[in-house]
Amino acid sequence: MAWLQALMMLAVATLGLAHAAGGARELSYRFRFHPQQSRIDVELRFQGDSDGRTVISVPQRWAGADDLDRGIERLQVVGTEAALLPSSHSDERVLRHPPNAPITLRYSLRQINSGPLHAQHFYSPLLLADYFHFVGHAGLVLPDWSGSHPIDVSLDWQGIGGETVANSFGVGSASQRVRVRLAELAHAVYLGGAVRLLRREVGGRPVFVALRDRWDFSDETFADEVSDIIAVERDFWRDHDFPHYLVSALPLDSPGTTIGFGLTNAFTVALSRQFSPAQAEGWRQVQQLLAHEHQHNWTPGRLGVKPARELRFYWFTEGFTDYYTWLLLLRAGKVDLEAYVAEVNRNLRTYYGSAALYADNDQVEREFFTDYSVQRLPYRRGELLAQRWNAEIRAASKGQQSLDDVMHALLATRGDGRRELSPILVANFLRRAGVANPSADINRHIELGEPVLPRGDELGPCVRVEWVPRVRYSLGFDLEATKANQRMTGVVADGPAGRAGVREGEPLLDGSFGVSDPEWEVHLQLLRNGGSEEVSYLPQIEEAEQMAQYRVDGEALARSPDSCYAWFGARPPQPGGTER
Repeated sequence: MAWLQALMMLAVATLGLAHAAGGARELSYRFRFHPQQSRIDVELRFQGDSDGRTVISVPQRWAGADDLDRGIERLQVVGTEAALLPSSHSDERVLRHPPNAPITLRYSLRQINSGPLHAQHFYSPLLLADYFHFVGHAGLVLPDWSGSHPIDVSLDWQGIGGETVANSFGVGSASQRVRVRLAELAHAVYLGGAVRLLRREVGGRPVFVALRDRWDFSDETFADEVSDIIAVERDFWRDHDFPHYLVSALPLDSPGTTIGFGLTNAFTVALSRQFSPAQAEGWRQVQQLLAHEHQHNWTPGRLGVKPARELRFYWFTEGFTDYYTWLLLLRAGKVDLEAYVAEVNRNLRTYYGSAALYADNDQVEREFFTDYSVQRLPYRRGELLAQRWNAEIRAASKGQQSLDDVMHALLATRGDGRRELSPILVANFLRRAGVANPSADINRHIELGEPVLPRGDELGPCVRVEWVPRVRYSLGFDLEATKANQRMTGVVADGPAGRAGVREGEPLLDGSFGVSDPEWEVHLQLLRNGGSEEVSYLPQIEEAEQMAQYRVDGEALARSPDSCYAWFGARPPQPGGTER
């Protein structure tokens, strides 16, 4: 019996070790904001690993930003016998310490960039005299603990005074205790200081909107738009299990620009200051951004875990997100059928006009963060395949099912949420729903890069496909020489810039040159008549090669608007208007 007692003791000890490595671990953060120095001092406490070696993760790369470690200053270990040593990986440090020793780390978080806030600065910490805003990926030093077990985390905020504290885990409390996974802690937003905080209720759950600075829209208008869009997406997924949700918005000094990302219990956006509901096309960019970022709560969010090589799967996590972004805006009455089709056409022009149209998935993975043309491909490819597969499912089921049923099935079978998403998994669900050969479609159009060509039935019985001259991206001048000379150089008289009135040799004061996208408007500030004059145009030229564009059949829409909209699961707009 002694062997049995020893075996039982070993099992208990093993379970104890597993518990310590999983749910028993704790982290304690103390943040002190120094407004006058635009700095946050951070103290992190935890128990070191039992083998006397703990690896520490330091912010460095995230979402294409690769210099985030510049914002982490004076990282040091204090008060123990521990030593903080370099690692062979630049985003790691190694702590050597007595087994299970209490560890205290301290560092300062500073803003990396100065001057106006542009899109490329969005992923870095923002630390001003009266305000801070950062994402955990860019501001939190973390122990590199493996496993996905939740841990207890305390967050204490000092130096805020009577101003607001808000983050992915709550609003208004300077002392928080939460139980989360490390990945959720890193993928969270943290802000505080002089911020305007609005509250809305969606399905009986609070949604907080944090605004900084001013735009050409009111706080109330923006908060109402946020709550409207959140409501329609949660209704679609039949999922209102969000005890707390935060949306933060920052102003951008780049004209005509929107950018955002979905986070833990939150999403963050940055918008050019001039956006206004009075400008329908520009406001649709705002609506699209809000809907896209909130949609990430499910794709991939609650559907499962992203694969390790997630860029190869962006056709689903981003492309399907774009598909449902515009579809649900249509169902919500935020856009009508003509506006919906116009957005589909704009995306088609971007896709067919891309310099990287034939890039395979290896190139997408390799150049996603360095070439904007490559970056947009998975968005467009996934959206086009979603349209095609939705039409196939509707045809196979005689209109009884759609891609919606596939998405709902993926959510219903997620289990504990730790299932890994994959092309094979998605293809299996599509095949069961009636798609003939989704695996072949994925291989042909995603892996090999063969262009997705519309067949004509993707947008229902009231929308026709036409073939028109393809547009290709072209600035119409020599960008590098113009930047070097600060004068317009190499202007092609009958090119996009020349047709917009730009003349060779004109002094250039400033410019937003787009991002290799024929649908991304170029803005030039030129010196004319002793003052600044703006010239804007689309950087595109027509080619002989054909591309697809959709057209709403006006007669069919007038004859039977209900059936035209019903194909999309929507209803026609009512008299008086449903678009905000």
